[in-house]
Formats: sequence, structure tokens, C-alpha cells
Amino acid sequence: MGGILDLIKENETGVLVAPRDSDQIASSVIRLLQDPAFSNQLGERLRREVFDDFTEDLMVKKIHCLYQELLAEKGLRDDKFLCLPVDQNCVNISQHNSNN
Repeated sequence: MGGILDLIKENETGVLVAPRDSDQIASSVIRLLQDPAFSNQLGERLRREVFDDFTEDLMVKKIHCLYQELLAEKGLRDDKFLCLPVDQNCVNISQHNSNN
């Protein structure tokens, strides 16, 4: 679970500027205003990434897996659930075992 740096990739899904650097902020805003095609391209890429990677279902699964990992570290894990690190999906073990 990250933040803005996980979501915004320089010149792909947005423009990153240094905190409190008013010259860099101003030049980035001017660039976006002067190049609407570039601005639209950034916006479309970001929109696609958000809709693909941050769906409600996926975020719930990621949060659940995070909780399970934290519980496991404390020795309090609910063993009814298994987090699969490959795709961060959690699977109920009883369902998982009945399928094998």
C-alpha cells in the first residue's frame, strides 16, 4: 500500500515536483497548460491505471492480505484464510483445499 509515488509515474501518469519548489511547480503547470495533448495523455493513462489497479474488490483483498500478514507476524493469524503472494488474492483455505 503506497501513496502518490506508487500512482504517479513521471511523464506517464503525471508530473512530479519537489515539495515547496515554486519554480518547478510553475514550470510544470505552464507545460501542462501549453501542451493539452500531453495533459490529456497523462490523464487517460492515470484513469486507466486507477480503474485497472485500484478497484474496490482488489483493494479489499489487498487490505485483507495486509491484515493477515500483520496478524501472522504477531502469531494471531486466522488460519481460515491464505494469502497468495503471487497476485495478492486471499483464498479461504477450506474452499482452496476442497478444490484440490
